[in-house]
Formats: sequence, structure tokens, C-alpha cells
Amino acid sequence: MAQARILLVEDERFLRSMYTMLLEGAGYEVFSAVNGEEAEEKLELGSFDLILSDNNMPFKDGVDVLRALRAAGNAIPFILMSGRPWLDDGTGLEDLCASHGAQFIQKPAQNKVLLAAIEEMLAAKSA
Repeated sequence: MAQARILLVEDERFLRSMYTMLLEGAGYEVFSAVNGEEAEEKLELGSFDLILSDNNMPFKDGVDVLRALRAAGNAIPFILMSGRPWLDDGTGLEDLCASHGAQFIQKPAQNKVLLAAIEEMLAAKSA
């Protein structure tokens, strides 16, 4: 079985490096983007099995990427992470993610929680 390809979208260099090491150590092939705009460019050029994205980033945040994907009919498994579990308008990110077939994980997340969520979403995709 081929390695799952994960697009990691994280603007903070340290966290991007930390998540990359965690995911590669778990056997995933990791591609990274520093914001939502770069993520959308990478999605146009290649296919991924899952997107793991921070929400609060410059230019285009994780919610924008998720909404654009779903509006285009793309059902790729998506995990949104944020230290703030709501948007400025009071919308809860967990509810928003659920309504878009995604999963929300509050930062900081334990590595085992993050890896379990990824495994669960990839298993559901292949089922």
C-alpha cells in the first residue's frame, strides 16, 4: 500500500517542522504550504489523501480553504486545527467542520490524538 499523501498547511515554521517530523515518523508523505493560498496552488498541481490545516494564517485561512474545496465538490478528508475554537462571528469551528465533512482539533493537540484523527479519516475515505 502506498504512503498516504498529506498536505500540511501551517504558517508557523516551528509547528510546520514539528508536524512534518511527526507525520513522516508515522509513515506519511508530507507536503507543506505556509498559508491557504499556497495550499490551493499545491492542490491544483497534485493530489493528496488528506489536508491537515491550521486555521489562523495570513492571506487565506483554513476555513477559507475548506469552504472553497467543498464548494468545488472536493470531498478530500480535512482536519482543521486552531487554538481558538470559534470564528470572529461566534461560529464554532467544530460545528462548521462537521457541516463540511471535516474534523476540528483544538491546538495544542497531543500527538496521539492528531495521529488517531488522521488514521480515522483516512480509514473512512478508503472504506
